[in-house]
Amino acid sequence: LETLSLRIRQQSLNALRVAKYLSLHRDVQVVYYPGTERQENHGVRLTMGYGCLVSFVLQEESRASADRFLPLLGLFTPAQDMGGTRSLVRCIEMPVPAPGETKTAEGSCSSYLIQLSVGLEEAMDLIRDLDQALLRLKENFPNKTEKERIL
Repeated sequence: LETLSLRIRQQSLNALRVAKYLSLHRDVQVVYYPGTERQENHGVRLTMGYGCLVSFVLQEESRASADRFLPLLGLFTPAQDMGGTRSLVRCIEMPVPAPGETKTAEGSCSSYLIQLSVGLEEAMDLIRDLDQALLRLKENFPNKTEKERIL
């Protein structure tokens, strides 16, 4: 408890660095983190930062891509619950409404959100881990035509 504020500050700083990296990556469609400029609530900062949770969607937003991506990570441990001092990752399905719809109808497509709980590891180590996983994911499926042929 004595070091809680220090840990939260460091995790928030690490998460901000990870979010900024992901927001510039060509294989990432969108990043959800309040510390990034693209977020509606940008600038709404907590006392100790923006928190440790970063979410993003891969450019290739299929369940298969998300399932292939998670095991490529070395420093992020797969988890059901988020939080703690070690970096964690999980994938959840987000229903996406069709254009003009306010609710998702049956049979509409879904987006697969990768959620990170950024821990106290060195931010550059986490970024390198994400970078190698994104690179390896792309190497396995270099273009849409080949992906469609395989799937």
